[in-house]
Amino acid sequence: MIIGIDPGNSGAAALMHNHQLIDWFLMPTFQDGKRKRTDAMALIEQLAHWKETYEAEIAFVEHVQSWGSDGHVGAFTFGFSAGVIHAACEAVGLQIEYIDPYRWKPFFNLHGKRADKDEARQFCLSLWSNEDVLHKKGKGQAVSDAILIAESGVLNEDAKSKQLAGHINRRGALNP
Repeated sequence: MIIGIDPGNSGAAALMHNHQLIDWFLMPTFQDGKRKRTDAMALIEQLAHWKETYEAEIAFVEHVQSWGSDGHVGAFTFGFSAGVIHAACEAVGLQIEYIDPYRWKPFFNLHGKRADKDEARQFCLSLWSNEDVLHKKGKGQAVSDAILIAESGVLNEDAKSKQLAGHINRRGALNP
């Protein structure tokens, strides 16, 4: 069992096993005055549940950074969320592997620094069309990113040791 995490207050986490979505949740948040913050305790509880119930051992987390167009408050909030996610994974004893977007998106032929978020959702719908959340644009986009981050982590680890016959095409992308 592996976990994929799309950081941020509008992010999500997905629990995967053998390319199947087992469970997911949207990033838990709370209101702190005018700002929304990632809820560390709720995140720890959910990750601990997955670790204990499903024996999850590793979390593949998107390695994020602020964009030049982000304001300082937005960049701080995003960084705060990334730190909470790191701390929560550490607190429950999950191994953490960071994956840059420019490394996970090419596995699925998603392009650009800010690739269309719906492109990932549409790709996931082609593979997991029975998952209701993927049919919802906002939530589906976050969960799709988390799924693909998890899947790319597995593919990256597998590709290091062997070529995945039938799963990865010549350009290194997953075949749907």
